[in-house]
Amino acid sequence: MTRGQDPRGNRWAGMGSRGIRLAVAALLLALLALPALPAAAASPTITITPTSRSLNTDTAAEFTITYKNSSGQLQSGIPIQMKVTGANTYSNPVSYETDSKGQVYFSYRGKYSGVDTVTTWVDAVRDGKLDPNDPREISATAKVTWNNPNQATSVTLTPERTNPVVGTKINLNVNVKNGLGKPVAGVLVHAEVTGANPSTGAGWTDADGNISFSLRGMKAGTDTITAYADINGNNEMNDGEPSTTKTVTWMPPQNSSLALTASNTAPQTGSEATVTAVLKDGSGNPITDADVRFEITGPNQRQDAKTTDQDGKAALTYTGFQAGTDSVNAYVDFNRNGNQDIAEPSSSVTITWSDPSASPSPSPSPSPSPSPSPVLGSFGPAQAAQARNDCTFYPETQHNLCGGFRDYWNKFGGLAVYGFPITEEFQENGVTTQYFERARFEWHPGSWPERSDVLLGLVGNTVTAGRSGETPFQRTAANSNCDYHAPTGHNLCGGFRDYWNNFGGLAVYGMPISEEFAERNPDDGQLYTVQYFERARFEWHPGSWPERSDVLLGRLGAQVLEIEHGVKS
Repeated sequence: MTRGQDPRGNRWAGMGSRGIRLAVAALLLALLALPALPAAAASPTITITPTSRSLNTDTAAEFTITYKNSSGQLQSGIPIQMKVTGANTYSNPVSYETDSKGQVYFSYRGKYSGVDTVTTWVDAVRDGKLDPNDPREISATAKVTWNNPNQATSVTLTPERTNPVVGTKINLNVNVKNGLGKPVAGVLVHAEVTGANPSTGAGWTDADGNISFSLRGMKAGTDTITAYADINGNNEMNDGEPSTTKTVTWMPPQNSSLALTASNTAPQTGSEATVTAVLKDGSGNPITDADVRFEITGPNQRQDAKTTDQDGKAALTYTGFQAGTDSVNAYVDFNRNGNQDIAEPSSSVTITWSDPSASPSPSPSPSPSPSPSPVLGSFGPAQAAQARNDCTFYPETQHNLCGGFRDYWNKFGGLAVYGFPITEEFQENGVTTQYFERARFEWHPGSWPERSDVLLGLVGNTVTAGRSGETPFQRTAANSNCDYHAPTGHNLCGGFRDYWNNFGGLAVYGMPISEEFAERNPDDGQLYTVQYFERARFEWHPGSWPERSDVLLGRLGAQVLEIEHGVKS
């Protein structure tokens, strides 16, 4: 064995600890002399500040976006995109480029309360889209919470009555408040009715946070009424929009009674008499908001309709110009179909008018002028018809109302809007047609199933043909106090607008084709304020029917029947 080797041949054997230390030190020095490995490359960055904000609506949310390249340097000219999603979504991204400081400044206003996410990214290919698979298109986000101190947070709904009688009208009062319990004005409120009498309505709250809708139930049963604040104005009830629901049960008019009295049963001609109808339920309580139809036969013939007040009363005042006895009949039209049906009570009274200038034995009243039967004879559909079992027969005009025309007449206006039928159904220009005192019904299969496929003829256009040069029929500028109908160039104002909105609208009357002006009625020769529409003529008769804005409709159906077929009605 030689020195410096162990029995296994280890050459370090015998070196001692000092020698080992020297060898390790030499190895470390050799390692330190090797060249250093290169550092990992830095990535570009994009930041948005602040990353979270809480603001009131209608204030500005401001952000600074900063871009640094892979060397950590601020860089200009980099395409940056901004996008807002959430309560205040921007439909399209907004494009910017970084300035000399490598920054973009972005601000926007939040109209609606809620949470927005603001996203910014490098739009490397300038296509306005964030591509998560493109490593160059780095992004950052921030959150904005918008708070509206005046936003509607509660809706209350109060029906005027919860168990009204079928055929009557109730008010639905809605109130909107904010989180502080204060009323909120200018809130769009929708009311939706489902059940026995489905309908919808919408409007804006007033300064007290209130809006009122009216509902008339034509069928017995329960209606569910939902009212909600349409905060985002999209005509849909969304999460976070306050709402409330109530139910109303319409009761059939069982055991109701109608009493009719006259203020004077023996008045003199030229004076007035008032007939008062009082409507009560089976328990003797007054029934309000029910339609009472009056029909006077005799020397002073007249038809009219009134609505019962809070005491269940409906009164009609009229002047008797002819001597003789009038029979006044009144009935309650609960379902507003213009006919007296089962469970609709009635009552009658007679009034005898005397002529103070006549002899004690008054001469008999002159016979009415005969109907122009020779003219009627030339047009079959206008001749008096026999009553049909499958239709509703009107002895006043001797004509039937059947099928889909009857359904439409009953549902969309009845006697007050269309008057009585003055022909039977017949074919006119290849279309099934029927004339009424104030309208012409046309059947167009498949055109409008929800309204029995019935469209109304343009009788207003027909009777005003050739009058476009007259001042009231010329197009005019919009009046800020009215509703302006640009297609025809005319305004709709005041009581005429109220009537148009409440009793048929565009489908029944069409658009205005004139302004308001004074014109004599061809039937009675009196001067009235009138306005023509595509399908109607509105006439203002002050005091005649306050519940319907004192508006009566002209007999345009009868006028067109005479124009088209030479028939006076």
